[in-house]
Amino acid sequence: MKSLNTPFLGANDDEATFNGWLVAAGSRVEAGMLVATVETTKAVLDVEAEYDGILHPLVERGARVVPGQPLAILAGEPIDDLQAALAALSAEADANIPFEVRVTKKAEILMRRHGIVLEQLGADTSVVDEAAVSQFVEQRAVNERRLGIGHLQRVGVIGGVGGGGAMIVIDSLLRSYSQQPVCVFERDKVWHGRTVLGVPVIGSLEALSGMLEREELDAVVIAFNRDLGERASLFERLTGEGVPFCNVIDARADLRSLVTVGNGNVILANVYLGAGTRVGDNNFISANVFLEHGNQLGNANAFGPGVFTSGNVTIGDRVRFATGIFVEPGITIGDGAVIASGSVLTVDVPASTTVKAGRRAVARATASTQENRYES
Repeated sequence: MKSLNTPFLGANDDEATFNGWLVAAGSRVEAGMLVATVETTKAVLDVEAEYDGILHPLVERGARVVPGQPLAILAGEPIDDLQAALAALSAEADANIPFEVRVTKKAEILMRRHGIVLEQLGADTSVVDEAAVSQFVEQRAVNERRLGIGHLQRVGVIGGVGGGGAMIVIDSLLRSYSQQPVCVFERDKVWHGRTVLGVPVIGSLEALSGMLEREELDAVVIAFNRDLGERASLFERLTGEGVPFCNVIDARADLRSLVTVGNGNVILANVYLGAGTRVGDNNFISANVFLEHGNQLGNANAFGPGVFTSGNVTIGDRVRFATGIFVEPGITIGDGAVIASGSVLTVDVPASTTVKAGRRAVARATASTQENRYES
């Protein structure tokens, strides 16, 4: 069952006069047959049947009609109730009319970033917002992971080429199932144009913003750790500029129950973080470091290999640990402290002090001339 509608009348007319039917009501007509005419101020227009069927007229000679108005119903069988049939056709037409969908600006940006077109969303609402697109992206990622397909987070490594930090960070990234190293940003020009484990060293951070804008990079991580003050200030500056950071956590690291990790951290192979331990931002934790349960670690700290803490140790910001260090339970280590290799900490370490290993370890205040001595 289909309706036979008034044709387009031209650019200058929005209504016409129906001149009457050329076939009798109830006659069977074929597609393409001339069945009526309508007259505008300039011309007489033919009305042809678009489908085969029995003609059931809805208008009479002399009626004023407008473009798209139903003139008759064409059906395979006789119709007893024309008004009910017309209502059914109208409801069907309304259901098939696509509604206009508005996409918010943030949703549009997210769609472009992930290569999504509106038809993929199957939107059943008049507004597509950022939340709807994010939900689609997450569900797509779940479906792709089931097939072993998925987007790997593209990571830029900052510095550390000369000291080896870039190499060990890239080594962990190459073993990751969710991340891949893309490039190394290195200010020392001697390394420009070289590669680290196959990853190109492209130069200074001047290229970073352009890569993010071109969506060639998803996040960065800092690989150098010799100057913790510079590491901290660079992290703060880039974060303030909106540069996204990520954690690089080796596949062989062991993070136990209720461990929380901030952002921009490097956690290498065979690191153990005990239950309830909290790690802040921008820390560099080398291989074979054990931080027992309940440890509280601040920001921009650096650990050499083989550092072992007992439970409930509190470590401030920008603390440097060398290698082969043991810390007894409940110890607090202040901001900016430096702990030498071979140290055994049995008492708290004030901020900005250096603990030297030996028969008697000496903790020297780096900001003053005061000395504190600790057994090692």
